Amino acid sequence: MNNELLPPDQPSIATATESDNGHAPAPPTKQQHKPVASYLHTAVVIALMVGVAVMSATTIKNGTGPKGPFAEYVATIIWLWLLVALVGVGVHKHGVSVRELIGTPWKSFDDVLIDLAIAGGFWFASVLLLAGLKFIINPGLLHAASSPNGVQESLKSIAPLIPHTSREIFFWILMSLSAGFCEEFVFRGYLQKQFSALAKNAALGIIFSAVIFGIGHLYQGKLQMALIGAYGAMFGILAHFRKSLRPGMIAHAWQDILSGLVASMLLQHATK
Repeated sequence: MNNELLPPDQPSIATATESDNGHAPAPPTKQQHKPVASYLHTAVVIALMVGVAVMSATTIKNGTGPKGPFAEYVATIIWLWLLVALVGVGVHKHGVSVRELIGTPWKSFDDVLIDLAIAGGFWFASVLLLAGLKFIINPGLLHAASSPNGVQESLKSIAPLIPHTSREIFFWILMSLSAGFCEEFVFRGYLQKQFSALAKNAALGIIFSAVIFGIGHLYQGKLQMALIGAYGAMFGILAHFRKSLRPGMIAHAWQDILSGLVASMLLQHATK
């Protein structure tokens, strides 16, 4: 291009694209997926989670699990935070901080409001999608959901996990808050990044971590495990595009709290 056509204070294209050393800057490179811990550590974490999931499913099936919701809540809370501690040790040894896994911190009240709005919208959309998927897989559930006897039967299978007393409701909320933070931290903050780095593909990272998330809920049955896996994939997509776990943590905790409280009210109404 003829530099005489440019204004006197406008550098030429050649000058503008050259760096200080006289060479053109390198083109931007595609962001690479980097592991946040050793893969041996990840294998240990996955093996432990699958082992606990199988053990929980077996004990619930045989009726040999913790007696009553309160004991189940306490055991779950302890397990979740031990899992977070295990993951924290692994990422710390790899030079990665907990803050890096969670994502960009809030810098203003507007950031908080934005994540609350995102969490609310995500929760509403994901509940509708999961309900639709559930009824597509099993159309008979639609009739059961509209029948008082059907609601009672559906609650009977999860009655041992539903809070009844004030103490159980308190610990249910505490467990839900723990699940919102711990599960998003482990599955979307840690495993999703590890799988993405291993596969060098973000979509595969989301899918693989969602599969492990579903397996972790094996005790709820095959259909529910598949739906929870799909739910986990939705959380994975949210974390990937938002670059933060915070909206997912909020939506996850809210969903767990609400589901337990609603189930408790329905169970009390059905047993009257």
